[in-house]
Amino acid sequence: MNRAPFYTIALIITVLNFFTFKIVVSQNDSKRSSINYKDSVFRSSDFISITEADKILGKPSRLLDSLHKVSSGLLRYKIEYVATYKDSSSKGRIFFMFEQYADASSLKSIYDNIKIENLKTSKLRELKDFAADEAFLAIDNFNYPFILVRKENKLFKFKLYYLDAKVSLDELLVVAKKIVAKH
Repeated sequence: MNRAPFYTIALIITVLNFFTFKIVVSQNDSKRSSINYKDSVFRSSDFISITEADKILGKPSRLLDSLHKVSSGLLRYKIEYVATYKDSSSKGRIFFMFEQYADASSLKSIYDNIKIENLKTSKLRELKDFAADEAFLAIDNFNYPFILVRKENKLFKFKLYYLDAKVSLDELLVVAKKIVAKH
């Protein structure tokens, strides 16, 4: 029994699979490189410094989490600060996420969907004094503020938990404006 045709066919299939995989990988790589990643190396202080976090929370804080990720044509940077707990009343948490998309057109629908979802459970206020395409502030039923800003192909999300006083929201708005203007 001659197995030469079987091995030839198997070799051809293997080579075709290799080249098909190579084409898919190179297409994904070209999508990734189409984003301008000039800001792709961040530190938490490039967005919210520890001093600013302390002011926003009204008490000493520490960096709880910092994550930088690039995948599928999206750059995402997330940081989270938490107040240092001295007693049961010393609660506070700041959540921040920065997302940079390949193009601004897809971001508009993402922004609109988030806004619609927030309208269901929150009071919304448009923020006109940001250097951005559009922005809003939502206050949910727990009185936790959420700020969403769309600027070109970038999305900025700010959320405060365990808010103690209005001064925290004022300080968050100051810091949010600074971050959006810088990026």
